[in-house]
Amino acid sequence: MHPVCPVISPAGLHLHIKAGPKQQDLRRDGRYALHSETCPPPRQDDGFAITGRAREVTDAAVIGVVRAQILAERSGQVWPGFDQEAVFELAIERCLLVLTQADAAFPAGPTIWKAGDMPPSDMVT
Repeated sequence: MHPVCPVISPAGLHLHIKAGPKQQDLRRDGRYALHSETCPPPRQDDGFAITGRAREVTDAAVIGVVRAQILAERSGQVWPGFDQEAVFELAIERCLLVLTQADAAFPAGPTIWKAGDMPPSDMVT
């Protein structure tokens, strides 16, 4: 596992990532999987995962939007080497949500979404 910074911005879903093995893997192959089990109690057993393909972003405008989002979320505080890190766009092919308790439109247990599936009509905004 290698640290990455997932970013949701007006430009989409991206990773801001330091030079290293994960960046090299994404450039070579492009497949990715992101997983999170970091929910506060009492829902600490809930989880979320997405998989798909990543593509390195070279468009300066998109990179600027992604970095501006990071700056906004962190009150302008960034880490050394921030401006040299690569940005990858994440195309989502599959999502998995596992809830220990039902929540709004999602039941307890696993909910799986695959690219091309339509969300339930009450989830469409």
